[in-house]
Parts: sequence; structure tokens; C-alpha cells
Amino acid sequence: MAIHGNLHGLRVLAAALAAATMTMAPIFYCEGRELAADPSSSLSDPFLRRVLGESGGGRQRQQLRQQDRREVKSGKDSKSGKSSKSGRWGHHSWHGSRSQSWYGPPGSSSSTSSSTSSSTSSSSSSTDATWSSAISRKSRKSSKSKAGKTKGGKSKKKKSKDKVGGGAWPHNSSKSEEQHGETSSKGSDDAKLSLREALELLIDESEREHIPKFLRLGFHDCIGGCDGCIDLTNPDNNGLREPIEALAPIVKEYEDDYSRADVWAFATLVSADMSLVVLDDDGNLVDKRPDGIRFPMTHMGRKDCKGANAMGMGGPRINMPSNDLTTHELLDFFNDEFGFTSDEAVTIMGAHAVAVATRENVGFGNVGLEEGWVFDAEEYILDSRFYAMLVGDYDDEVDSAPTWRQELVRNGELEGDIPDRYQWFHEGKGETERPIMTNTDMALVRDLSGYITVGDDETMGKVDCAFNMDSSDRSSSGGGFATKAPVICPVASDTMAKVLEYKMDNELFLYDFEEVLVKMVMNGFSEDELESVDL
Repeated sequence: MAIHGNLHGLRVLAAALAAATMTMAPIFYCEGRELAADPSSSLSDPFLRRVLGESGGGRQRQQLRQQDRREVKSGKDSKSGKSSKSGRWGHHSWHGSRSQSWYGPPGSSSSTSSSTSSSTSSSSSSTDATWSSAISRKSRKSSKSKAGKTKGGKSKKKKSKDKVGGGAWPHNSSKSEEQHGETSSKGSDDAKLSLREALELLIDESEREHIPKFLRLGFHDCIGGCDGCIDLTNPDNNGLREPIEALAPIVKEYEDDYSRADVWAFATLVSADMSLVVLDDDGNLVDKRPDGIRFPMTHMGRKDCKGANAMGMGGPRINMPSNDLTTHELLDFFNDEFGFTSDEAVTIMGAHAVAVATRENVGFGNVGLEEGWVFDAEEYILDSRFYAMLVGDYDDEVDSAPTWRQELVRNGELEGDIPDRYQWFHEGKGETERPIMTNTDMALVRDLSGYITVGDDETMGKVDCAFNMDSSDRSSSGGGFATKAPVICPVASDTMAKVLEYKMDNELFLYDFEEVLVKMVMNGFSEDELESVDL
């Protein structure tokens, strides 16, 4: 059960127990772990920074994976040979834990009662905002005027993206830092952050703007194998210089323990994890992760490519997939490149929920704006909104879906060799945002085989069918090209059902996305080639 805004009560309880025992300081247990005996030091323990109950339920396969991890942690670490004495979730860093319940010594009555009550807690509980860093964030946020969002014609302003971490990020770490050489020998005051912590801090300091950039970097790097190299002369990689440069200091700092490819892969996973813990309007941290999800790094030891500079710019030229793939071409690409099933291909596309399009980089998007594939994309929250933008209800998947129309985006005035693009756009009633989709996105719900043609100015990507009936006879208010087709695009029967399922079940999507993203950052390597870890 979540403890929210009640740290003062814990102090009172600890003091009362200390007075009652007189000669024996109280001992607290969390998931079988003995905490500091001194009440004041207990309150500085990482567990007190992030206390959430074990919510019951979860997917069966997720529970099996957790059981496997617990069995591994109960043995010896293969690298150090030391016995693992960590609790259910292993070692916990200064960020604290997001999935813990408070109770007495193992086997005590308090353990049983707390464990029972915790099973009813919500996995998306709000966390305590009394940590010093969170207090300062809340003060900053409350001092700002609260402008309305874009709904219903209200005015829109640039969203405030207060930092979420700052030393109190609620994450799970499953191996001790000592087992992976992540702790400095200089002493506790100079202790080196774990790699996960360093990445979390970097993302937090960017006000979460690195989340979509690191996810995109990870995807582009892992096409052809995750080798820590990006050819920036390829126009499809425009915009990736920024995340590469942002990660360069961390790559350098941890080069004795991790390759550049490892750091990039880990940054991809941490970005997904951080996209699920957000600040609400009152400045409180809200955990949107279902029970057990933490996007673990399962293997290390990837080899960096040859021919790139120290930051990873250069290396072999890898062709990116087209933005005009049909359904079968999309599924073939993901199967050939990553070994993904059809369902897994649908899953990985959900990353577009946190994506933001910049015309100056890729040629898609809206002039002077950074908008994405969903409304409020700049909140960088990973969820099933991407699928909700594409499909309607169970009994009417096509005509009850949001209306999408196509337009030609002319990029001749932009610097660089950025071609004109055909993109889909959605204009909601009362909305000032204008989400976009590519033909490849649309291939998840419409089979565009035989309908993608060459349009104006010899630009490939014009679609000669309409998304649904509502979009068949409307024109773009933005002055761009609009499709007026006499036929409705056929349904993509191989993928439509999974898209609809994800729209209706966000938790299922998140469990599947974690599994598929972990699989993606293994591309190019077998498990036998790498060291098994749990970070």
C-alpha cells in the first residue's frame, strides 16, 4: 500500500518504538532487508524515499520472469563469486525502490498483514513529494501560472517540464554496484553513480527531452546490430548528433566497464523506464508502471564498430527503413532485422507515443512546431495513446477511428538535403495540436499495398485511398495537399487486432513493450556472446 505524504508519521512511529524498547533500537524490515537501527538514519534510507506497495496481479509471464530473477539472485554472482544477499528486488541504490511494502521481520504478523493489504494497492500510485529535491520542484511549479491545455479552445503555452529526478528517482536496481565495478574506491562521499543512475540524472537534467532522442538513437543504432555507431552523413540520421554528444561524457566515464554500444542500449531502456514516472499538476511523482516493469539491462559486452570517432559518429552506412512501407513490408523488415513476430512489430511501433517530429531533421511535422504522433506528445509519457489514434471501437474499428487526411509537406526551404514528404495529419475539434503519421505508421491499420504512388513533384508517398469515410471528402485547413479518394483503404488484417487490443489494454502494451525493447537492444549478439547481468 502506498505511503503518501506520511513520512512525519513514520518518524513518530520510529521514535515511539525507540522509547518503548529503551535499550534496543528499533529495527525495520523491507522485503526481508534490515534497515538502519537509528530512526533518524532510517529516515534517510533509500527505501523511505520511494515506498509503494506490491500491487497484486500482473501478467503471468511477468511473474514468471520475476521468479526467474529471484532464483538467479539467490545464488552466486557469476562475475564476482559473491553470494547475493539482496532482497526480492536486489540491491537498491540511492534512488530508492518503487515496489516495496513496509512490515516487520520475515515471518512476523506485521509482515503478513502488510503483505495482504499491499496486494490491493494501485501500481500507478503517487509518491511522496517531501524529498528535498521534490519540494523545490513543487515550489517552482506552484509559483508558475497554470495555463490551460489545448482542449476546448483554451489557450496553450509551452508545457512546463520540471525535473523529476535530482537525486530521488524511483528506480529498481537488481545487482549491487560493487559487482559491476560501479563504485569508486574514493569513499562514500565520492562514490561513483551506477550507470543507470548516471543516465537517469542526465535525462532528468534535460527536463525529459532526452527520452525520445535516446529511444530513437537506440533504434537506429540497433538496425544492423547494436554497435555504438551512427553515420551522420545519412540524412535519415539527422538530429542524432545531440543525443550522441549528450551521452559522450558518460561513455568516457564508464569506458573501463562498458562499451559505447552498451551505454547507448542502456540509455534506450532507461529512457523508456523514465517515461512512466511523471509529475502531476501538484508536483507529485506519479508512477505509471505496472507491477514489475523496470526495463532491465540483461546483457553487457556489445562490441563497438570500427571506423567511428570516440563519440560513435561514423562507421558503416546502414540503410534505414522507408517511411512508405506497406503492412507486409513493415512486418518483413522487423522480422528480418530483429526477429520480431507480427505482434512484436506492432508493439515496438508504440514508441511513437513519446516521439516528437522536427521538420528540420526528418522532413515530417508542422512548420515551427515540435508535435508528435499523439496529443501532448511533449509530456513524453509512454502509453497506448499511439494505438488509440489509429483505431476505433471493437464493433467499428474503421469509421469510429479518428479522422486522418494526407498532405504534401514541401521542405525546399529547409537546410540540407531533406526531401518533400507525404504525411497524414489529424485535426481534432477544439485542438490546436496537429498530430502526424507516416505511411508506415498507417500500415498498422490499413493495407496500402497498391495504393502508394508518386504524387506531385515526383514525390513518393501519395496514397490513393481514404483512411475512413469521414476523411474521404475533406481538405486540409493548412493549405497542403489532401486526399480525396473514391475508396476506403483496406484494413490491415494481420495487425489490426493487436492494435485494437493495445488501445483497450495499456498495461498489456507496457508489459509487451518492455520485453520487445529488451530484445531489440540485443540485436546482433547472442546471449552466449555477452555477459548476463540484471541492471
